[in-house]
Amino acid sequence: MRRYGGLIGRRIIALAPGTFVTIGLNQIAPPTSVVEALSQVSVGLVASLLGIVVIDGVVIEEQLKGYREDVRQINSLLSSQLTWSALSRTMLELGSMEVSGEQFSRFYLNLLWSIEKSYLTTFVATETSAAEGHNRLALEIQRVKIRVSGVNVKRLFVFVDDGQLQDHRQMMRLQSEAGIEVRYLLETTISNNREFKELLNRLGTIDFGVIDGKIAMNTTVGLSDGRPVEITHSMINCEATRVGEYQFFFSLLWEQGGLLQV
Repeated sequence: MRRYGGLIGRRIIALAPGTFVTIGLNQIAPPTSVVEALSQVSVGLVASLLGIVVIDGVVIEEQLKGYREDVRQINSLLSSQLTWSALSRTMLELGSMEVSGEQFSRFYLNLLWSIEKSYLTTFVATETSAAEGHNRLALEIQRVKIRVSGVNVKRLFVFVDDGQLQDHRQMMRLQSEAGIEVRYLLETTISNNREFKELLNRLGTIDFGVIDGKIAMNTTVGLSDGRPVEITHSMINCEATRVGEYQFFFSLLWEQGGLLQV
């Protein structure tokens, strides 16, 4: 109904110039014969037709702009998806690959978009991570994946002490509100558990993520004066046995994790 209302409105506006032209001619030079009257009406009709052409042309141009933008976005998404699909196949064929720190941010976002079922990940806190916060775009992608695709996301925060836990409460709360299941552990819980220590020694890190049970990712962070400062590189592993070990380690850590108290 709204569509037809808009069309009728445009037609009324387009006919207005012809109407004014006909009335104006009639006032300036009143017709003295049927022929003159028909001539004035003809001029008015021509003016109305020109008005229709101009207004419809503007509307069509706006629609074309919208269509062109839609096509551009679709092509961009298809290109990105096809590129990522090819990269995913390459990773699965190679078994593993390394990503530099400079490439990590974009690679990580693409990796999040590729999630189909689940994402299990740890977050090892640093002295600055509470102030820096979580990557906002990455959080929004996870929110969309959870709400639209039904993806299950679990994040286990690892803290040095209770003070660090308190500093990160807001970050944990925001992630929980986004639909992410959130738990936490203190490093002492890991260091005092023999099985945890053995798995940590074998895998080499507690900073990792597992996507769809097929891809494991762990990051290496550079140090400055003994403090973590930035990601220097990330290792992506698709070997089933290795991925299974990361997934098993996460399940054990998750069972021991504490729940966020609001």
